[in-house]
Amino acid sequence: MTRSTRRAVFILAALTLAACGQDPISAPEGDAILADSASDIAIANDVVSIPHLARDRTAYFLSATDSDGEAFVIARDVTADGPLVFLFSNPGTEPTMELAFGDAIVTVRLLLVELDFGVVLGAAGERDTVGPGNYDFGPAPPTLLLGVDNRDYDSGGVGASGTISITGWSEAQGGVLAGKIKGRLTADDGAWIDVDGVFNLVLPRAFRRSSDRPCDLLAQDCVEWEACYWVDDPPAPVCRLPGSGRSGDACLQPESCAPGFICRVGVCRRVCEIAVAECNPDFVCVPWYGPAGYCAPPR
Repeated sequence: MTRSTRRAVFILAALTLAACGQDPISAPEGDAILADSASDIAIANDVVSIPHLARDRTAYFLSATDSDGEAFVIARDVTADGPLVFLFSNPGTEPTMELAFGDAIVTVRLLLVELDFGVVLGAAGERDTVGPGNYDFGPAPPTLLLGVDNRDYDSGGVGASGTISITGWSEAQGGVLAGKIKGRLTADDGAWIDVDGVFNLVLPRAFRRSSDRPCDLLAQDCVEWEACYWVDDPPAPVCRLPGSGRSGDACLQPESCAPGFICRVGVCRRVCEIAVAECNPDFVCVPWYGPAGYCAPPR
């Protein structure tokens, strides 16, 4: 199974977007990040201390220098009581799950940080990151993606070199993933950025799973992180965690499709109201369940 096949068939939680004006350059106040003078590194003629991170906080620290010589630090504490900054995706075979951590920062520039640990909850043979150890940069997880002003630097890119050292590993709710990152990330255009840092990620204490509650296909009256889908066994509309497939995209299961779409004969189709002509001109609303149908080419 390739990484592109696994990625984000459905998303349980969205990226946290920090408020404009939040400063990613200085370390946060309080004891979430503690200085460790034994790990000093030189950046742009200054010394930046790589800190220890408090074990009960979801936080990370990255110092970076790009190929143009610009140096900056991202020090973030994004501790949350729920899965606000974690992405969990289902590659299609329950209970196999992929785990990634993402954070977005908007100040005078846009910064995106994503740590992808690959398949961490699944059958033997499907696991990318198996536990503590040193993982050299490469196309297989764990990988680090650092987006800076619309340019993506990836530890899995050609020319990348370095190591993600995982010192703390857990697959349990409330458990901790911790480690260090040091190396050179590369972009598709050949640009590079050197990073050195640490991370401490506390897994959410409540992984969200599909509720299978009854719902209305037209009203889409599920809770905000679910969508209403038609399932065949037993035949009924129920709430499930949403996918991303849209009209014409292949689907292996109902929740492979985006909210507002259902999976029919292996293809995502947009839900429509039979009494209202709301499909595209080349489609018709095929009656399906009560007043709801789905848009499909005429037979």
